[in-house]
Amino acid sequence: MVYASGGGDDHKTDASRLATHCEMALAGLDARRLIADDEPAAAIAALVEANGIDLVMMPTHGDGLIRQVLNGSVTANVLHNSGCAVWTAIHEHLVPNVAEPRYRSVVCAIAGRAAEDEHVARTAAKFAAGRGARLTLLSVVEEPNEGNIANAQDNIEQCKAAWKLDAGMRIAIGSVPKALHDAALREEADLLVVGRGHFRERLGALRSHLYDVIRNAPCPVLSV
Repeated sequence: MVYASGGGDDHKTDASRLATHCEMALAGLDARRLIADDEPAAAIAALVEANGIDLVMMPTHGDGLIRQVLNGSVTANVLHNSGCAVWTAIHEHLVPNVAEPRYRSVVCAIAGRAAEDEHVARTAAKFAAGRGARLTLLSVVEEPNEGNIANAQDNIEQCKAAWKLDAGMRIAIGSVPKALHDAALREEADLLVVGRGHFRERLGALRSHLYDVIRNAPCPVLSV
């Protein structure tokens, strides 16, 4: 667990607060505690690079200690600059003192980009299989017409066949954040898996679009 203090001379106070928070939030878990004198996003990026970290997990909103150091800007910066997968959840999604949360449904967003889709789908499939969860591949059609919907359906079917995935399929209509939100609700998703490259290139402003998906999602989001 990392606490970025933003600089200053209050290391003992920060260490004490972090220890107290870890005792409450991470009871029973083996966690290393780190304090960094840096802006939170920069501290997380440096830690990822220095330690070869594969996954960053962070809330998009928080209470108490977390609220002071994490906000939407920090989350967006980590999503934009980190090369590893990022797991995000609003505070209400976090279940305290549960080492093995149960996952029954995983929704994976397919963007119609073969290289990225394979990575995203395989990540979602591996996670779902490891937890006995139902996997659903989802494609969002922002401009609905017969051709676009047919293409989206073909793309999902090709993905399932090419990568031998045991998954359901769903086509969602509308803006990406709302379509993903509504589809996750319908599928009772416990996790939504998305690819960050799609948002960087196709939608442009990652900070606004991907963060909108994460902020509005009814479940945690894994961005890969």
